[in-house]
Amino acid sequence: MQRFDEAKLRSSLRRSGADEATIDEVVAHIVPWVAEGSSTHSILRHAWRFLARRSRGIAARYGLREALGALGPDGHLFERYLARVLEAQGWSTRVGVHRAGRFVDHEIDVEATREEAERLCECKYRNRAEGKVDVKVALYVFGRAVDLDALRPDRSFCLATNSCFTSDAIRFGEGMGLRLLGWDHPVDHGLKELVPRLGLEPVTVLSSLRRAEQRRLIQRGTLLCRELREKRSALASLALEPARLQRVRQELQEIEEAREGASRAS
Repeated sequence: MQRFDEAKLRSSLRRSGADEATIDEVVAHIVPWVAEGSSTHSILRHAWRFLARRSRGIAARYGLREALGALGPDGHLFERYLARVLEAQGWSTRVGVHRAGRFVDHEIDVEATREEAERLCECKYRNRAEGKVDVKVALYVFGRAVDLDALRPDRSFCLATNSCFTSDAIRFGEGMGLRLLGWDHPVDHGLKELVPRLGLEPVTVLSSLRRAEQRRLIQRGTLLCRELREKRSALASLALEPARLQRVRQELQEIEEAREGASRAS
């Protein structure tokens, strides 16, 4: 279990768009509360609750890791979400594609194409935010990549997770030519940086919506906060009372403002 690191807490709050006064306020609240052996998860939840009383937008960005972990209970939503991430980078995608390998057939979670390049993706969703993807998974995925002849300049194979990789998984995967995408990997280009940079916050970050309401939106095809802002009919379909509807709209606006604040801080 990692020890509490005030510098990391400050850095994560800054990335979320919090100003220095808010950061000082959160740290002053958290430090006396932290006990020896407090988990990273419990500290994050405590800081998130405190932040939500100050700015729902910053709290949403700070709680991004848990929001990605809420794309369950199985991995299908995370596959759809990864497709959105790739599309925002100029790829055309298909989810759940069957491909014949040299020896066996494979179901590809996400198939992406861009110009002459092709990327095949295996998604490993984790219900627990702290559950890591280990080297056994990387070994398995490498075998699939070889059978599909997907370790070439024009065809790559990506192992993607909403969580983190063990150090052995990173050494093996990168050493053997796999692309890895996780919460904090590659350094400075993992999901914790990529999602806010591309404006891809999932609707599961919204504290102004109940979990059942978030699910209803996702089932109807609205997976991102950006889509919820752009499609007025999606939010209207929830039939919220006026006061709650205004809170959701305010939170969506605050997420945008927090993104601008984080951009200025970077």
